Amino acid sequence: MANEKSVDAHVYLGCSKALIEKYGNFKIDAKLHNEIIYHLAKICELIEEQLGVIMKTLHLVLRYKWYDLIDCGAKTSEYRACTPYWNRRLYFGGGVLTPRECPVYDQVVFHRCYTNKTVTFKIKYIDVTTEPNDLGLDECWEIKLGKRLA
Repeated sequence: MANEKSVDAHVYLGCSKALIEKYGNFKIDAKLHNEIIYHLAKICELIEEQLGVIMKTLHLVLRYKWYDLIDCGAKTSEYRACTPYWNRRLYFGGGVLTPRECPVYDQVVFHRCYTNKTVTFKIKYIDVTTEPNDLGLDECWEIKLGKRLA
């Protein structure tokens, strides 16, 4: 049974490599790119579920104001500056894949300052954004929150 699981994973990896070898670097529109990423993420979830893979949990300590906004659902993204520290912590793709395609964490636990009060969310994605953000920076990391877990 273990061999079947590893063969399946290698089939998916081989398929991706074959596409890159066949077509090389090519441009696709944003809609198609997002659709591909969505389906790849679903495939990864199924494989991880079958293999019992547990990804890392990101722990973040927040001030009361930001924690309370996330806790009540008013804030759906958390932001971090693009510094060497956060770049290393949030991105493990090695420059080949984007952070959305190569996630390091699958859930985030927010701590209300240094108390025992926490809230846990599934992470939809972690990516660099140029959209307006809490930090007022031109570019920063966005941790997009998914379903609340606890």
